[in-house]
Amino acid sequence: MRKKAKYIGIIILVAVFAILLLYTNQSTGFIKIDTPGFETDLVIRNRKTSLFGRKPISLSGNGPFEIKVGSYMPRRIVLRKTETSDKWYSLVSNGKWGDLGAIDVSKGQTTEIRLGPPLKIKTEIRHSTRNETISVSIVGRAGEQWNPQVLTPEGPKTAKLKVINETGDVLAEGRCQYG
Repeated sequence: MRKKAKYIGIIILVAVFAILLLYTNQSTGFIKIDTPGFETDLVIRNRKTSLFGRKPISLSGNGPFEIKVGSYMPRRIVLRKTETSDKWYSLVSNGKWGDLGAIDVSKGQTTEIRLGPPLKIKTEIRHSTRNETISVSIVGRAGEQWNPQVLTPEGPKTAKLKVINETGDVLAEGRCQYG
């Protein structure tokens, strides 16, 4: 009976050792972030569920960052431009990732992510019987969408707005009102 328990103990020990070896000896690759002129904070998560869940990974700077081989997707991106310690602004993206929906990292290879500027402002106009609604989206190089507000140390400022038709005539202008 003791001999049988001893063998079971050895089998369990070997299994635990094999599992630990499997998780600690995984291959790695690199991620490099290309955002000219901006500091970048990128939070990503593995697209596949693992034994330990989908723990987010935070990458600050441009890299290259060593990371386990796999397929990742962003959870949040922050672009920051700092002129002085009290003069900076940030843009935030929380979704609609465009080409960043699958960031694949291969063994020993560097995956370069090109995001952010130059940014394109896209508008969508919706017509109804009484109103026309204009939606604005800010889109980066990888097709990622940015929130249409800019964060600054002073807080929000009232934005100016000018609506121009195809011929250049000003249809309306003014300042946005909050509340």
